[in-house]
This record gives sequence, structure tokens and C-alpha cells, in this order.
Amino acid sequence: MSRLVRATIVAILVTLLIGPVSPALGDLGSAIDAVVARESLAAGLVGVAVCDPATSAMLYEHNGAKAMLPASTMKTISCAYALETLGPDHRFRTTAEVEALEQGAVSGPLYLVGSGDPFTHASDLSALAESIAQAGITSVPGGVVADVSLFSGRRWRGGWTADDFTYGYGAWPDAINLNRQTTRLTVRPGAVDGPAQVDWDIPEAPFEIANETLTVPEGGHTELRVDRSLDSNRFTVTGTIALGAEPRAFDRSFVDPGLVAATLLAARLRDRGVEVGDHIGYGEAPPSALEVAALESLPLREILDVTLKISDNLAAELLVWTTAIERGSGPSFADAMGDLTRWLEARGMPMDGLRLADGSGLSRYDYLTPRFLARHMASMVESPLFSIFRDCLPVAGVDGTLGSRFRGSILEGKVAAKTGSLSRVACLTGYAPRDDGSLLAFAVLSSGHDCPTEEVYRAQEDIIAAIMTEGLPE
Repeated sequence: MSRLVRATIVAILVTLLIGPVSPALGDLGSAIDAVVARESLAAGLVGVAVCDPATSAMLYEHNGAKAMLPASTMKTISCAYALETLGPDHRFRTTAEVEALEQGAVSGPLYLVGSGDPFTHASDLSALAESIAQAGITSVPGGVVADVSLFSGRRWRGGWTADDFTYGYGAWPDAINLNRQTTRLTVRPGAVDGPAQVDWDIPEAPFEIANETLTVPEGGHTELRVDRSLDSNRFTVTGTIALGAEPRAFDRSFVDPGLVAATLLAARLRDRGVEVGDHIGYGEAPPSALEVAALESLPLREILDVTLKISDNLAAELLVWTTAIERGSGPSFADAMGDLTRWLEARGMPMDGLRLADGSGLSRYDYLTPRFLARHMASMVESPLFSIFRDCLPVAGVDGTLGSRFRGSILEGKVAAKTGSLSRVACLTGYAPRDDGSLLAFAVLSSGHDCPTEEVYRAQEDIIAAIMTEGLPE
């Protein structure tokens, strides 16, 4: 018997006794390699990282160390930072304060003091006005002043585009926020050859409307546009609307929410018989000011749920800013970004070669790697607050930004993950369960693709399905 034949027989016997030897990456690696090699993805960059939270081992990487745009997967970092620092029951307080009060008359203005609550609504100001009136206040001759001194510096972020600013997803965060800094303008037909009717959902708001529309005869062409000046609340409505046409609604962001809120609060106080002076402006409540009423936000766990499920940019920005201040940082957003970086590094997440420019992922200056995101998600599994964090993530085929995705697949109802979307950017990071009860953290980032986004989604589905089912490396 030749030496070659004997070696072959030995190899066969070993295989029969111990089974086939796994490839270096296991079946998981082969399966994901096949997906990322698809021709439809060739024009862009795809990065994948899979991490085992139990061991912190990276089980698979493809371009894992490539810095890429994370888009809204950045919110997983912002929300973890807030949750770990503030706790799930933290509430933001918006207070009404006065310098002095005598027999129902306020000396000076009423200060509306903001703390960064992302979800204050116009109806909340009605409730606050009721509380102020019930506190016995009958006269505020100094008007209402918005105190937004919690923050300093510009409100918008580097890497946001001018196109973003006039839409709700690009609203500027502030210490006082109202209706998510978004108003709905409704355009209805007027008389033929006359302007259309334009209304908005906060009628007391000090908005300036430039109505350059024309109502045309019934059956005519309807085409409307609403623009806002970048740094003011001047809205320009242009175009035509046909007589008999259905109303057209446009959601647009607004600036100076503190002034809008102060104006609205003054109106609601007058509705309750309180005499309020005409002055509306900005100012800072003195340290000795007396609190006469307050609004409390939802608990943080509910704010995080909304922020992550629907991917709310404004809330994510505010969570970073307010959390940093709670941790002792300065009042600017640059201070906040510095503190967030230190928090990550203290958790063993070095930022070398990476960049954080905002809290929401809207910025095109954000750069993270798939490896960084997968490790971040894996690190949260060890947190005593992990179940709260995970439950706030969208669930495949069930809710949030994943509500209509992955239905009918093995991911449905099982995978919890945060989406991220910009033009030609599609990202996903989260948790994939396996049949043995273990949980793996993953990040799949894609940018620059020229195929339909559905092709990228299909690739993400196949990658995550492989993470759930394929053999792991030894």
C-alpha cells in the first residue's frame, strides 16, 4: 500500500470518527461572504461585523474596520448614553418661575424655563397655564420670557445640509421644544384668480406667511410648494390649486421654539382670565426665582422608546446634550460630544480614527466602523438596563421603522435592531437570537450603492438570517 493511499484512509477514518473539520470562519462566514459578493452591491461599500456578547469575540467581519456613515444607528449610542446616565425613570421638567409674587400679581415677567424635554406639546402649555392660574396668579404685566440658557451656541449640527433644516427631521434642538419643532400648514382653494387660503396648526404662533399662490378654475393644475427661510419663521407658499381640490398639508420645521412656546403660553393664560403684558422674549430667570408651576415629561424609558422606534432626530440630539450637562459638561454641543466620547472610551470603546458629529446620525460627518457598532451593542447586553434598551429597538416585521420589513421571514418578531437611512446609505445594528438561546450583536452598514434600496434590504435580511442559523467559528 502506498504512502498516499495510507494517508487517504487515515483521513477518511478521522472524518468518520470526529466529523468534518469546520472552515476557519465556519458556515457563517461562507454564507455572509456570498451575500456581500452579490453583483448588485458591487458599486457601494458593505461592512459587516458580528460579535458574541458572552465572550466579546468578533465572529465575523467584512470591512469591519472601515469607517462608514452610520446614519440613524448612531441613535443606539445616544440612547445608551442617556439611559446609563439618567436612568429609565428620569423626567425633564419645564418650569414657570417668577421673581416675586404679591396678591396674585407677578413682579416682572413670567419665565418659562426649559430643560430639554423633546416632546412638549401645545396641549401641555394649556395644562401649564391652568396650573399657573390655579396657583392664584392673576396678573403678569411683564409678559412671558423663554429661558433657554441650559444650552449655548448654535443649535444645528455640522454635516447637516440646508435641505434638512426646513423639515421635521432636521429641526434644531433647544432647551424649550414644542410640537417637535414642526407645524402643519394647510392650503385650501380660495376664489378663482385669488390666493389660496393658508392656515397652520398653531394659530397663535408668530409665523410670517408669504402667500404667493393662485386659485385656478376647477379641473386646473394643482402644484404647491412651501419653503421656510433658513433662520426665521417666514414661510413662502407658492403655486396653484384648483377650485374644488382637496386641501394640501405640508409639515415644516420652525425655529425659535422658545418664543413660540412663550407666545402660546401667554395666549392660554389670557384664555383663563390672567392679565398678561405684551412682551415676549428671551431671558434668564434669576437664581432666586420662585417656581409656581411645572410640566414633567414622559419617563426616559418612554422617550427612548419613541426615539428608537420611529428614529426621532430631535429627541436623539436633545438626549446627548442634556445627558452631557447632567454629567457636568459645559453648555455647548461641542462640550456634549466631548463628554460622549469620554463615556465611550471609559467603556473600552476607543474612538481612534472615528468621528461623532451629532446625536442622531443625520450628519454626514459621522464616521463609525461596523466593528465599533457591533461591540457597542454587545457591551449593552451586560448592562442591568439591557432589557429596557433592547425593548426600545424596532422589532422586525412588528413595529417602528422595521414594522413593514422582514415579514414572513425567520427574522419576524425575533430580531431587534435600529435602522439607519440617508441617501444611498442603509444601515442596521441590533441583536439576532439563535436556536440555542444565545444572542449575537451585529452591524451591517452599506453606503454608495446604486441598486434599489430593496436589494440592500434583501441582503441585510439574508445576512441576519445567516447569523441566526449558520454554524459559528470555533
